[in-house]
Amino acid sequence: MTWEDILKVHCGTHKVDYEDEEEKALTGNQKRIDADGDGKITGEDFRQLREKKTDPEPIIIRTLKKEGGAAGLDVLCKETGLSKKECKAVLDSMKNIKTHKDGDIILMDGL
Repeated sequence: MTWEDILKVHCGTHKVDYEDEEEKALTGNQKRIDADGDGKITGEDFRQLREKKTDPEPIIIRTLKKEGGAAGLDVLCKETGLSKKECKAVLDSMKNIKTHKDGDIILMDGL
């Protein structure tokens, strides 16, 4: 965009169609900010990053609800950013979570 285009946009005599602009891929460390993996940095990404730093329990509950009430340990570890050992410790401390004999983690809310 040239300085002339910027001046026209600022004065209101020219409209810019942002849909025509090509979406650029995430570069460098921007991929680390894209928490939900959709290729765009949005407010949802920042919300998920804040949750990862503070408390993994809401992330676990949200993930289990998204997965239909049950998920594997690998999925929960990926979503929370915790190791398997850390994730198991958090799951053991949660009262509304049970582990199936086959290894699935089950959300007991609503059952």
